[in-house]
Amino acid sequence: MVFPAGGPTPQRVIEMWDYRYSSTSGSVCAVPAPCVLGSVSILGGTLGTLTIYDNTAASGTVIGAITAPSGGQVFWFNARTKVGLSIQAAAATNFVVTYAL
Repeated sequence: MVFPAGGPTPQRVIEMWDYRYSSTSGSVCAVPAPCVLGSVSILGGTLGTLTIYDNTAASGTVIGAITAPSGGQVFWFNARTKVGLSIQAAAATNFVVTYAL
């Protein structure tokens, strides 16, 4: 088994998720601290690209991008961030991001 440079990633069971809703375009700082990104659920609105960053601002390390969202989609990440969680919305997309601290 090969582990990342920092050693093995500890396993943990997340029983409850926190969430953040957004319906505006621009940058949304969902979590200003390291966390686990659970999912991004697209609810509707003016659909546009969502870019997800491991940072407290819409810059830095990109975790992922949702380039052609449509209402009703759910994107699971289960990714650990090192700095925080920020999402840049190109349009006024209605979405919910789930995370755990």
